[in-house]
Amino acid sequence: MAKKILTAEQIEWAYHKWCAGYSQKEIADALFVDSKTVNRALRDRKRVRPRLVYNFSKENNNERTQT
Repeated sequence: MAKKILTAEQIEWAYHKWCAGYSQKEIADALFVDSKTVNRALRDRKRVRPRLVYNFSKENNNERTQT
């Protein structure tokens, strides 16, 4: 079986979905390719996720107004 090559648009879409937390298997299923194809496309890319920040000041303000 021949290896399927993803287009640049598909690779970019897959990268954004991977960074959003989807697994490579889920992405491969959506693109109708083998997960190894997605793995090869994303191999040299770093998984970048937005920084997780929780705003404690809102919680503290709610406690003060309730008492």
